[in-house]
Amino acid sequence: MEEGVKENYRLALQLKYNLSHSCLFSAH
Repeated sequence: MEEGVKENYRLALQLKYNLSHSCLFSAH
């Protein structure tokens, strides 16, 4: 179970990172 939580956390961080970068690129 802990492994699944870690994976979800990693995916969530990656998604957040991608979204923030998309916003930065859109702003340019």
